[in-house]
Amino acid sequence: MVKWNTFTQIMFLVTVIVESNQREQRQLGSLFGNLFGHGHGHSQTRTPAGRNDTVPEERLRDAFTDEDGFETFLLGEVDLGTVAIVQQDCCLFLFLDGSAYHFDDFLRQRTGDYQLQPGRVNGFPHYASRKCRVPSRYSSSCTYIWSHNGRWVVGDGRYIGQTKGVMYSETPSDCPTGLSDWKYLDEDLGWRDNGRITLTCSAK
Repeated sequence: MVKWNTFTQIMFLVTVIVESNQREQRQLGSLFGNLFGHGHGHSQTRTPAGRNDTVPEERLRDAFTDEDGFETFLLGEVDLGTVAIVQQDCCLFLFLDGSAYHFDDFLRQRTGDYQLQPGRVNGFPHYASRKCRVPSRYSSSCTYIWSHNGRWVVGDGRYIGQTKGVMYSETPSDCPTGLSDWKYLDEDLGWRDNGRITLTCSAK
């Protein structure tokens, strides 16, 4: 039987502790590598061959110029209130429709039912698509209908109250219904008037 002196016992314990720490560090390194995508311990991020990270051009354009110097009320200045106190001169619900032949998927996604929202934008009622989950956020994922100096615009929430959109009316009106001179933005960012766009009151 081998007898270990005190010094030998101490050195053995130190060796065991060091080897144990090294194994734990390797295990932790492997664990973090799997979690954060560095499977081989490299800190550089590799981009897959052929990947295209360019952001496509947004399909939005100014519908008309603000020739009258009309002051645009941006989102922070929207006069918010409750539906109960909104003066309902216009319909509570709208249905936006357009030509099945000329409308592509991008435009068809913006057709359908819209609902009057609390408050006014530029002094006029405004509407949000009923496909929008949280219309009060005025985000790019939601489509709205608003007026700019009496001319109506269909666009996303980032540009609420402005002239930038994907559809607009030529004739000023207090409400967006009953207008026949709508234009839409095609995929080449040109304004077209053959979309047969209609906005009508609905009972929903």
